[in-house]
Formats: sequence, C-alpha cells, structure tokens
Amino acid sequence: MPIRMITMQDILKHLQVHIPFDQLLQKHLDKILRERINPEIAFNSAILDGFKEPDYASAATILREAGHSITFHGP
Repeated sequence: MPIRMITMQDILKHLQVHIPFDQLLQKHLDKILRERINPEIAFNSAILDGFKEPDYASAATILREAGHSITFHGP
C-alpha cells in the first residue's frame, strides 16, 4: 500500500486558526476563504461595541456558504 503524503490542506481541515473579528472582516477574509482556513473568531469588548449585527451576519453567511468550520472565542 503506497504511503500518502499529508498536505497543508489536509492539516488545515482539522485546525481552527485564531483571528480577531475585526482583522478577519477588514483584512483577511479573502485569504481565509481562498486558503480554506477554519477561523476561531475572537471577540473583545471593543469589537463587540464597534460592529453592528449586519456585519456579523454578513461574515457568518459568507463563511457558512463557503463551508468553513467556525468556532468563537469571547471575552
């Protein structure tokens, strides 16, 4: 039986990568989607106060429709 090489994509399927919500939304969303990275989205009080419900809903819809596994890290 041949040995199968493990790729970075194989590893990323099983990882959650910590990223603050503001950086996800303002800076890294395209890369997260392109690289199929599963985010652990972090929230702090400034983030929770600085964004509105439509911002959260939009990000959730985009990530869900792209098939990402998502976890949250709250304050």
